[in-house]
Amino acid sequence: MKRLVTSLLACLMLLTLSPAFADGIDNPISGGASGSQANVTPGGATLRQITSRVGIPNQISGSNATGGWRSWQVAYDAVSALKVCFFNGKVLSNAGETGTGDIGTYRVAVEYPKGTWTDLTFGGLTTGVVIADNTFGCTDLTQLGFTIPAFTKFRLSGDISIAGVGRVPALGWSNACDRANGDEFQSGAAGFNHYKDATVLGSGSAQCFHPALVLGSTNKTVWWGIGDSIMAGVNDQGGDPSGGRGLLGRSMAALGPTLNYGVPGDRASLYAVGANTTSRMALAALGGATTAVLQLGVNDFFSGSRTTDQVLTDRATIRAAVKVAVPGIKVIDTTITPVTTSTDGWATTTNQTVSNAGNNNSRAAFNDFLRGVVSYSALCTETTSNAVLACGAPPNATNPMPVTSTAPGMRVTGTGITGTTTVSVANLVTGNITVDVAANVTGSGNQTLTFAWPSTSATFPATNDGLIDVARLVESATYQAAGPIANGGVWMAGYVGQTDGTHPNFYGYQLVQPIISNQLTAYRSAY
Repeated sequence: MKRLVTSLLACLMLLTLSPAFADGIDNPISGGASGSQANVTPGGATLRQITSRVGIPNQISGSNATGGWRSWQVAYDAVSALKVCFFNGKVLSNAGETGTGDIGTYRVAVEYPKGTWTDLTFGGLTTGVVIADNTFGCTDLTQLGFTIPAFTKFRLSGDISIAGVGRVPALGWSNACDRANGDEFQSGAAGFNHYKDATVLGSGSAQCFHPALVLGSTNKTVWWGIGDSIMAGVNDQGGDPSGGRGLLGRSMAALGPTLNYGVPGDRASLYAVGANTTSRMALAALGGATTAVLQLGVNDFFSGSRTTDQVLTDRATIRAAVKVAVPGIKVIDTTITPVTTSTDGWATTTNQTVSNAGNNNSRAAFNDFLRGVVSYSALCTETTSNAVLACGAPPNATNPMPVTSTAPGMRVTGTGITGTTTVSVANLVTGNITVDVAANVTGSGNQTLTFAWPSTSATFPATNDGLIDVARLVESATYQAAGPIANGGVWMAGYVGQTDGTHPNFYGYQLVQPIISNQLTAYRSAY
């Protein structure tokens, strides 16, 4: 019944927002981000991120050195002056930040009201922002000469020219361009030099371009999304009146200005290397980010086959780096969602299969660690009876540490601990868990032991500022027809599909948005 009530409330909220889907340029948005009024920071308005429709390119657009773009925007406060920043680079799925190939020139104008364009200047000129390769640059803070009311659509319209062997950067996935609401993108000569006219740019939705920052005067909390394609919003069909996208991006944008820097294919292992994130860290600081939501990890487990310990360490490294880059920022962790295949388009749980059982076990252990119900599994090879086996080192923990396991025939090794022959007990000895195979165990084979200990006795996760348990909202089990099951391994029926078992579908994105928004609001209120 509780689940049903939650679903009905979510659907009612979505119905109240739906009129905004058709709102045009220079029309007030219906519903949308008005909840952000309660999400303010002390000290008054400053120059910081004021919209939610920004992004980091993840590809270059073919062999084209020029192109044009339009990006619809909604500001959370009235706007009379804007400063816009661009990243002249991209983030690939197997690397960190890399350049476009050469110097880029970015021109941009504000379209408001519809059909009227006002240039943003650079050094007082309208010739464009000149940006070195793999860095970012910004326009002047330009007075518009008019005021755009809060929660009213406008467009940023621009063109890009990359010198030498460079190529135009783009955000690219199946539904990246929200053309129904005003986005447009076209690379090549046909798309260039139309940033102040009504020429329709391109026709597809698989590529777009957004600035990296849209700065104005506001006192709203600025949210920063650090993640992969789930954060970026692959399979999210758009239409969010606040401009949010993705499993967490929608929830943040419902509250206030958002830097959704999710990049498809990104990994915690890549983001944990400082040189890979130089511009993104600096952009978040310039944008006035006040709360970060950290989602990376699914690609580490299911594409990189990294261990629970490795991803926990990478997350801790990222949290620490974010807090250095943006002093005073809060960092909220998230659990990691499943990856499955399906024989019926994910219409049911019973027809789903976990993509990789071993990787999924690592994901579940990671999630449990963040929840405070921590487990560490070790495969110990039994060669002879009474053998002492090193089963590998867990994350840094107390010594001795409380341990539970159902594996039979194990007894303790270690000073001052009493063992049994029916339930294994373990102790850290020179950095490893060691177990003693009891005398009544004969023959050769493998013993898989699961050691569990409270997260308060371990050195990580390094201090975070909250947890959004996304997996618990969307994860079920093959034996469960409806309702969430922690560590069940599969998606709740209908939350993903029809194309893949990694990204929520439009329904899944929408249904969890108000729940996560409420949790984020509670954390911000506590700060």
